[in-house]
Amino acid sequence: MAKTGQTMENPVTGQQIRFLTSAKENGGTRWEVEWLVKPHEGKFPAEHYHPTFAERFEILSGSGRYGVHGQEYPAQPGDVVNIPTGSRHLHPWSVSDDGLRMRHVIELPQPNPTLLSGAEDFFESLFALARDGKVGKDGLPNLLQFAVLAEAASPLAYPVGIPVRAVDSLFGGLARVGRWLGYPAHYPYPSGAA
Repeated sequence: MAKTGQTMENPVTGQQIRFLTSAKENGGTRWEVEWLVKPHEGKFPAEHYHPTFAERFEILSGSGRYGVHGQEYPAQPGDVVNIPTGSRHLHPWSVSDDGLRMRHVIELPQPNPTLLSGAEDFFESLFALARDGKVGKDGLPNLLQFAVLAEAASPLAYPVGIPVRAVDSLFGGLARVGRWLGYPAHYPYPSGAA
């Protein structure tokens, strides 16, 4: 489980994440992390949308780009990128030789520790799997492991272009098979490792 101040690195996607607060510590009202993206990397996760919350990215240093509804936009230091609830988007990625540093904030109107701790566990698991060499070049684990992680974090995010019911049905079935085969819903990042 993520803790305030904990830093994790994903060697495959070129991203580092530092938790500025955790759902457990703030009662499930706020997700606040700082991303450090290596130069010309970080186009991850793939295009998606969040059905229940908006996101904000504050660009702290470096240059980036981000996508909303299929259009790309520049992101410079001082910019604030607001992603409304339900908008298909790509998180900012680095287009700079210096990399990209940004603060990522989700503020919920009602506390939802399950949703926010699911987001923390999801990214912690992806970064731990990448660190251990258990993901492909796209930064994702095999489909069964991904389905188990995604179901545990649901309804965090949905891929673009597939109806929600189809995603829930497909990933629900794959997750059952994955759990039966022993894939964990949370793959912890080693303490003290970055």
